[in-house]
Amino acid sequence: MKIADMHVEIMKTMLQSGELFCKCTVSTANFPVCPQADEKCGNGACGANVIHRKKSCHGFVTLPVLKEERFLEKASKFKENTNPEDDMKRILLGIAAAALVVGGSVSASMAAEKININGSTTVLPIMQKMVESYMKANPGVEISVSGGGSGNGIKALLDKTTDIAMSSRELKASEEKLAAEKGVQPKSIAIAIDAVLPIVHPSNPVMNLSVDQLKGIYSGNIRNWKDVGGEDRKIVVVSRDSSSGTFEAWNELVLKGAKVTPAAMMQASSGAVIQVVSGNKFAIGYDSYGYLNDTVKGVNVNGIAGNPENASNGSYPVSRKLWIMVDGQPSAAVQKFIDYMLSPAGQKIVEECGAVPVK
Repeated sequence: MKIADMHVEIMKTMLQSGELFCKCTVSTANFPVCPQADEKCGNGACGANVIHRKKSCHGFVTLPVLKEERFLEKASKFKENTNPEDDMKRILLGIAAAALVVGGSVSASMAAEKININGSTTVLPIMQKMVESYMKANPGVEISVSGGGSGNGIKALLDKTTDIAMSSRELKASEEKLAAEKGVQPKSIAIAIDAVLPIVHPSNPVMNLSVDQLKGIYSGNIRNWKDVGGEDRKIVVVSRDSSSGTFEAWNELVLKGAKVTPAAMMQASSGAVIQVVSGNKFAIGYDSYGYLNDTVKGVNVNGIAGNPENASNGSYPVSRKLWIMVDGQPSAAVQKFIDYMLSPAGQKIVEECGAVPVK
């Protein structure tokens, strides 16, 4: 009889006797599979060749638990024993112990923690660098990050399809109400402070705009560059879409509740705004300081440059906090990553990305 077959027979007999660590049903494949989660099968050790992960069961993994000679020796003694169930139990416990020692590296890889992050494209560049650095130091953690806007990230949190939502705005009252209805307890944590700058093509001579002038441009009341010190050309308005936290910040701090002109070209990401403005000499957009590059030019607001220093001291009028949001008390793995984001190493990444550390 092959080792695998003998192992299965021993396992099946012990399962039938009800004396295993848990009473999970096993398959008739070469190695047993536990179909239940940890909370249903005690400590999850329903088989020497079954590796469990908290709250989920990932099938079976073949481990080099015992050499063939040793196993056969124990199996032959088991056949001659007048109390077979006791001997089977000893064999199984030996296999399980060996699995813990020999298969430790396999167990670790199976138990890799997974974290999903979704939301703001403004926070995205910071988060991507955070994740890259963190995963390098913690290879047992798998983190996936996707953008799509603050609104989409918050929606995913409320739908319980993401562990962390990235947002460049605070929760709306309507979102707080929906969270309560869904049994979600959103917790907001600031990880950075950001300046939002008006941006134009590098060839545009305009260097400064007041908040009132920006409001006039974005509401459609100012339509020509000559009215704000530029050339006699029509202003092409570029804006983030309504799912964006940057749009919400601009709406609050610049438009102050006024509606965006219907002529505005609405963009789904921060990168898209940069691309459109850099390709049109008469366009104006707005974006996070961290996104600026040499293809666009930042414009001062009320005579004050939008940069990390002025965002930090509060003198720049269009600045806001960048947030992450979780549902209540996060898991240990998520909390550890949050602690990293707020640590000196994490906050250094915030600064490297052009935002202002909160610690």
